[in-house]
Amino acid sequence: MKKWLFFLKASLKKKAILIFFLLFVLPAVIIGIIVSVQSNNVLKQQILDTTHRNLNNIESKFMTVINDVEEISSYIIFSDEFRKFMTVSSGDCKQINQLKKNISGFFTFHLSDKNYFNSVTIDGMNDESIHVGEPLYGDESTLLNKVTESRGEPLWSQPYSMTSGWTQSDKNIITLSRRINDIQTIVDSIGIVRIRLDADELFYYVTDGFMPYKQEAFFLSSDGEVIGENITTSRESKF
Repeated sequence: MKKWLFFLKASLKKKAILIFFLLFVLPAVIIGIIVSVQSNNVLKQQILDTTHRNLNNIESKFMTVINDVEEISSYIIFSDEFRKFMTVSSGDCKQINQLKKNISGFFTFHLSDKNYFNSVTIDGMNDESIHVGEPLYGDESTLLNKVTESRGEPLWSQPYSMTSGWTQSDKNIITLSRRINDIQTIVDSIGIVRIRLDADELFYYVTDGFMPYKQEAFFLSSDGEVIGENITTSRESKF
C-alpha cells in the first residue's frame, strides 16, 4: 500500500520514467535475453552439426586411403608379374631387371599423384629386393618380425620415425606390411611388401577442407592410442 502511495505522490517525470521502464525497457531486456539464449543454442547446434559432418568426411577420406593401399597389397598377391619377381632365379638378370622396371612403373602413378604415398619395398624369397620412392633409413625389425609371423593379413603400423635419404631429416611414417603367400599353397611365403605413407602428408590430406584454419585434429586407433596429434590443416603452421 505504501509503495502505491509513493508512486501516486511521485512527480510526473518519475512516473513517466517508471512506466517507460516497465512497458518498454524491461520487456526489451527480457526479449533480448531470450533471443540471445536461443541464438546461442542454434549456433551451438550448427557448430556441432558442422563438426560431426566434417569428422564423417575426414573418416571417409581416411578409410578410402586405407582401403586403396590394402587393395594394392592384394593386387600384388595375385599379380603374375609380382610373383615372378619374388620367385624367379636371381641369376636371371635380364628377367629380374625387366620385372623391376615394370614394378617401378606400376608405382609411379601412386608416388606422383598422391603426396602421402612415400615408398614401397618388396623383398622376395629369392633374395631379390626392390625399393620405389623416397629412400628411408631406420629400424624396421619389429615391423618385419610381426609380418613374418602373420598369416598374410595386412598389418598397419603405428607412426614411427625414419630418416629421409633425400633431405636427411626425420619423417613420420605409417606402413602397411604384408606377407605375400604362394596362391597355390596359401601358407608358404614368397615375399614381404611394405607400403609406406608419409603420416604428415596423410593427415593433411584427409583434413584439408574439413577443418578450420589452425584447428588441430587427433587420430586414435581402435584401442584408443593416439596415432597422430598436433596436426593442423595449415601447411604454414604444421607441426
